[in-house]
Amino acid sequence: MKLEYEHICYVLLRVNKIHPITEYRHDLIWYPEDAMTLLDSVQYRPYIKSVVTECPWIISTYSIQNVRVWTNRYNKNKFEWERPNRQTYGASVNMITHSLLGIQQTIPSTPLDGGDAIQKLIKKVKGSY
Repeated sequence: MKLEYEHICYVLLRVNKIHPITEYRHDLIWYPEDAMTLLDSVQYRPYIKSVVTECPWIISTYSIQNVRVWTNRYNKNKFEWERPNRQTYGASVNMITHSLLGIQQTIPSTPLDGGDAIQKLIKKVKGSY
């Protein structure tokens, strides 16, 4: 799928490796939530330029037609951009966190298990690229 530079929300988790779309860095707004307070991200209104994010509040402001997720759901050897299979506009943060970001618990895992779930997620994401 070809990248579009207007009105699209690309869902891509951050990793310590080079992102697969870095050659388009100048045409996309990368992780706008970094410059926002929590309240700003909850009250987010989409930009004209496309964004790359992992913030569920930002993702929920885009309709399913304007969201692309970097995934290998259908072919474990090849990642590609896919549209979500559920409506994202106005969707709950939990639904987006579970189905699009692949994070199964929304309560921070450190208090629950000492951080084991975080380490497993980091290994999963690092192994994805």
